Amino acid sequence: MESILGDQVRILDILPDDKGTTIRCQLRVVSLADDPIYEALSYVWGSPHHVWDGAYVDQSKANLVSIEISNRRQEVTSNLYAALTRLRSSSKNRPVWIDQLCINQNDYEEKSTQVQLMRKIYSKCTRGLIWLGEIRDDIPENDAATVVEYLVYINALLHSDGSSHLALPNFTRSRPDFERFLKALRSIHRYQCTWWTRIWTLQEAVLPRKADIFWGPFIIPWNTFLDAARFFTFKSFLELDIASGLGKHEQWVMFDIFRYVKALADARYRVHAGGVHMQLDPMHILSRWRGRLASDPRDKIYALSSLYDNKTLPSSGKCDYSLTVQEVFESVTMDLIQLYGDLRPLSMCPRVLCKYATPGIPGWVIDLGSERGYFGPWTTDYRLYDITCRGL
Repeated sequence: MESILGDQVRILDILPDDKGTTIRCQLRVVSLADDPIYEALSYVWGSPHHVWDGAYVDQSKANLVSIEISNRRQEVTSNLYAALTRLRSSSKNRPVWIDQLCINQNDYEEKSTQVQLMRKIYSKCTRGLIWLGEIRDDIPENDAATVVEYLVYINALLHSDGSSHLALPNFTRSRPDFERFLKALRSIHRYQCTWWTRIWTLQEAVLPRKADIFWGPFIIPWNTFLDAARFFTFKSFLELDIASGLGKHEQWVMFDIFRYVKALADARYRVHAGGVHMQLDPMHILSRWRGRLASDPRDKIYALSSLYDNKTLPSSGKCDYSLTVQEVFESVTMDLIQLYGDLRPLSMCPRVLCKYATPGIPGWVIDLGSERGYFGPWTTDYRLYDITCRGL
């Protein structure tokens, strides 16, 4: 790979389909200061669908497929290969930034530098490409199409002035059709689709000003998804005709899907709204999203640093993969204590719950390596720390 310096990044040009089976690409170096034209891909390295064997299974190294980059063979994960196949144009180059191919993954110094540029990379891209993966084999494409139809319907309701009645989608008139719709919708729920659970995809969904969701052959504007989530409060949903025939479990499934999307919509709004009062609080960010999965525990810090001013955490704000997990977690703990001037940050640490602990982390250090998620404010965990409760 050609070396890169400063604010330089590599852009991958996906070459047009030449009727062959091999995906061909070219890498080139550009400076972000020159405002290059490119899209940025958001995806998971492993399977786009959850694989369970009593616990989460990391498939980031599984099922490698060969492509051609700058006249050399390169192995990529099967999910990335599927995305490249869908993104490849029939007539022109498509410039895309993809972490797996545009960063030298074997060079920790380069990786550290490029991760610090992530905010610029995703903020400056012309469009974010959110790849949820191919449609599952057990879901017909026509059933997946009803999910897209439903999102369009909800969006139309959101922007309707109420002067005309909007007919319910056809699939709602038949119970078997509606069951198939629910199955398709559940397949992109966070419990079944891994994109929603990975730590890196958070900033990739929040930072681009424009983004689209790619699901198999379907392209859904990200704002269509986000607008539906904003509309989809529980009260609003129960008032819809479409909810009248649902059981409580089915209502919960649909509500939970959009509740999680709404959390992303809120974070996205705060990032792009601007103003000091809209800046995201580091402790809130780390606490709110710590439950997302990362192959490297250090990424629980590095992947979230683009969402707040990293100058507020001077010791841990700079990405450095030469540091150990213990050193990174110690630095962020000290930074947070100094930032808030008290021991509040310790209240979000689950170290007292041994089954969540990361091995080798001192008891006073905030352990963000655990997969335990916190969806409420940090104050709910005051009870775990008597010293904090007493204000000492």
